[in-house]
Amino acid sequence: RGCSRQSGGDVGITSAPGQGTVVRLILPQASPARALLPAGTRVLLVEDAAADAAHLRRLLPGASLVETSDPEAALRLIAGPQPFDLVITDLHLGADPAGWRIAEAALSHSPATLALVVSGRLPASDPLTSRFPGRAYCLPKPVDAAALAACLQGIPADDTASRRADLRL
Repeated sequence: RGCSRQSGGDVGITSAPGQGTVVRLILPQASPARALLPAGTRVLLVEDAAADAAHLRRLLPGASLVETSDPEAALRLIAGPQPFDLVITDLHLGADPAGWRIAEAALSHSPATLALVVSGRLPASDPLTSRFPGRAYCLPKPVDAAALAACLQGIPADDTASRRADLRL
């Protein structure tokens, strides 16, 4: 019932002995995905759960996505010559809370990168948001489009390419 209501819907259950049970699930009509990022924004998605990765891909149409589920591969990608505009990483990749390490590497590598650490089990505090104000965020899973949009307000639609160019100077 909670998930349905959080989505703007409802659940109704009626039951009568000998007649069975009727479950009525009402969900809001889906609207077309609105682009949260300018087309071509360079995004690294580090996620080991296929369903969560698919959900995040749907929230980021038009982005230039690079995906991995391997923390070490993510760190190698971050260390490359072209910085990412946005890094979204699961906190727990397997049993390893590598998300902090991945986000910190991305934030340290480029002053223009935003990092989001996502998890179904976020701790009460984190080691990054106070060190990287306005650039590091934590979001619970499943990631809500409105919460993601609020975090991404730091990437102006017409500024992404110029920020990348500035980093190459």
